[in-house]
Amino acid sequence: MADAKSAEAILAEVGGAENVELLTNCATRLRFTLFDASKANKAKIEKIPGVLAAIEQGEKSFQVVIGPAVEDMRKEIEKLPGMGDGNKKTAPVRDDRTIEDIKAEHRSKVRGKKWVDSFFEYLSDSFRPIIGVLLAASLVIAGINICIALHIIESDTANSTVLFFKCISQSVFNFIGVFVAYNACKKLKVDPWLGVTVMLVFLGNQYLALGAPADFTEIFNSPEEAQNVLNAQSTTGFLASLGLDKVTYVMGIPMIQCQYSGNVFVPLLMCPILAILYRFVKKVIPSNLHLIFVPGICIVVMAILTGFLIGPIGTLAGALLGQGFTWLNTHVPLLLVFIIPMIYPFLVPLGLHWPLNALMISNISTLGYDFIQGPMGIYDFACYGASFGVLLIAIRENNKEMKSIAGGAVAAGLLGGISEPSLYGIHLRYKRAYPIMIIGCVVGALTIGFLGLMFPSSNGVAGVTTTAFAFTSLLTIPVFDQMWVYAVSIAVAFIVPAIIIFVFDYRTKEQKEEMRLANAAEQAGLFDFMEYMTLSTEQIKEKANSTKFTEYDEEYLNSPIAGTTKNLESVNDKVFSKKIFGEGIAIIPDNPSGKKQIVSPVSGRVTAIAKDKHAYTITTFNGAAILVHIGLDTVNLHSEGFECAVRKDELVLPGDPIVKVDFDKISEANLGNEIIVTVCNSKQLKAVNITEGKKDVTLRDTVINIEY
Repeated sequence: MADAKSAEAILAEVGGAENVELLTNCATRLRFTLFDASKANKAKIEKIPGVLAAIEQGEKSFQVVIGPAVEDMRKEIEKLPGMGDGNKKTAPVRDDRTIEDIKAEHRSKVRGKKWVDSFFEYLSDSFRPIIGVLLAASLVIAGINICIALHIIESDTANSTVLFFKCISQSVFNFIGVFVAYNACKKLKVDPWLGVTVMLVFLGNQYLALGAPADFTEIFNSPEEAQNVLNAQSTTGFLASLGLDKVTYVMGIPMIQCQYSGNVFVPLLMCPILAILYRFVKKVIPSNLHLIFVPGICIVVMAILTGFLIGPIGTLAGALLGQGFTWLNTHVPLLLVFIIPMIYPFLVPLGLHWPLNALMISNISTLGYDFIQGPMGIYDFACYGASFGVLLIAIRENNKEMKSIAGGAVAAGLLGGISEPSLYGIHLRYKRAYPIMIIGCVVGALTIGFLGLMFPSSNGVAGVTTTAFAFTSLLTIPVFDQMWVYAVSIAVAFIVPAIIIFVFDYRTKEQKEEMRLANAAEQAGLFDFMEYMTLSTEQIKEKANSTKFTEYDEEYLNSPIAGTTKNLESVNDKVFSKKIFGEGIAIIPDNPSGKKQIVSPVSGRVTAIAKDKHAYTITTFNGAAILVHIGLDTVNLHSEGFECAVRKDELVLPGDPIVKVDFDKISEANLGNEIIVTVCNSKQLKAVNITEGKKDVTLRDTVINIEY
């Protein structure tokens, strides 16, 4: 469910409801048409929780990438004051135009300028609504394969159980041209049932029963002419391999009968022509006769055009494209499996991957299998793996915001096969994450390439193939032939970037520091995270000094330095061992030599600094007085070896440096080097819980828990 606060923030940062001319959404993005796009604050929008990215497009268009929850976010925004009733938009000095009027007006303004974007949006919207049923079909096929592998059912093609469930899975692919026609017509503002009817003409039993194996010599005046012009024997065989192997005569004109089951190129070509015809017929026929004549004229004309021209052209175009990729896969398979994972990271952000998706479906229809989805899975799992590495870091740092983003991205990928949340939410945001994800693509591509050559699919094709259009998730692994090759390859693609990111991080030094401060501020209750991300560090500290903070029930103190904990009772100083300064703990620094930073273990204000800079008191916003004391008897050093990094009354966050200490000076004076952390007013608090015994700690580890 979308966050109402995020929806409110998005609307505010695009200039408010009065600046929104139109709001729609696609698969992952909010699409705003703004009266003044310069009012949209891209930087602030990208920092709003739930937003993966913001994209500026032209003078009036602005996109906000949300991910799978985009529709919920759009509905939340539409509920906000000034956004109208969902059918009409209120706007300054505007009339009562409907959303459809505004869309038409906007298209007329950008026509010729945004045709590339419009084309790929057309492709996207033609497929997006059927993603759910395509995923369902691939899961059914995966389930069948699992049951066969476990010998729960037999693979015999005559087995009625197998056949029934195959009917469920194949129904989507057999009639996918109908579904695409419906969506494409809706996108083009044409009665979608016209497109459905035209496509069903070519999927009915009557059409399939027409014609006979093609004798292309009948099309020409003589067999000699056919031989000279078409080289009939080889041409017939070639066309048969493309599904163009039958011919019939309609009105005395030869019509090539194509295989339309599973074909998506034909409806994508047919619907724009139908849209032109539909608008023309509606224009020339009186409105009171539209219902009688418009559907009939459109269906008959488009059925004839599709049967004679659009169908063969669309089928031939899709088949030739598939043949080209098939040739590549046959002759240089290593090149193909390398190209696909490497281009996908660049195609998906631009929305240019839809033609390849259409080709995959076309391959299944014409060849009976597809060989692109296996390499595509390498990209997807490299994407999920990089996000998993980010998730591990977020868990380690207890970063709630990034845990939510990365956790959702990993879940959407591994279970749903959707890479956009990873791509927009993480990889395109952080400079180091994207190239690390590409490394996963490279290693995974090499793995699937070499294993595919060594262990070809059961149909003899090099590489991994599938007979289903499958979203590449964990659940659809069983749909791939040579399943183990695919599983090993995607595992490599997943693990490599996950490890690299976990070890070397995905952020620049500046991004890491910004996130640390944001996370610390949120955990300390200083600000709402959304508000924090819009402020600079100085603004935060300035505001904190004049803000009354909300009380909370408990607080965690981190170690001020990496080292080993030691019970306060064992410290060789009665002031601390008798707990005169309250409950606490001592930390013996790792490698106590040279200069090292001591950091604040908690959020609060520096309320006291010892004259000799060896002790600091930080009072939390709930009133706990935290003493950080460096070494034993170090007052005798008279500030030598201590470089103070804070001022009295300054606000500090967990991990902020408070003093740099030269431990060599402490060693030379033969003084104790323990760092003591105590809660001075322990007796006034509900409980002060201390880490027990000897324990190695880092700056991120909790050593004291205070209950209020």
